[in-house]
Amino acid sequence: MTTTTLTRRWGSAIITESDDPAEFTVRAVGYVGLGLIRADYTAAKRYAQHRTTPWTYTVDVRAVTLPNPINILYLSRLRHLPRIAEYRVIASPGLQYRLLRLAAGLVGATVTTDDA
Repeated sequence: MTTTTLTRRWGSAIITESDDPAEFTVRAVGYVGLGLIRADYTAAKRYAQHRTTPWTYTVDVRAVTLPNPINILYLSRLRHLPRIAEYRVIASPGLQYRLLRLAAGLVGATVTTDDA
């Protein structure tokens, strides 16, 4: 298991790459802008290229204070990465959860809350 922290001016993402289970996990904090999303996508793409079995991309956005609305277009690319089996989003109950459920179809994600 390896952990990497991506830091930008107003936000960050802690990425954990695991082999057993095969999972790429991101915990986003603060403002998630295009620079952070691009760096995350690049890391996920690199992880996917080394996988020989299906894997899961999980992102925890409960600590996100402000996402860039354009991120959704960039994140829709995730479902096309090699051997990705599932794309999960963990959201806070309430408005964040409801908004992400609306966008889930565009990005191919399953949205859950910490209550689920």
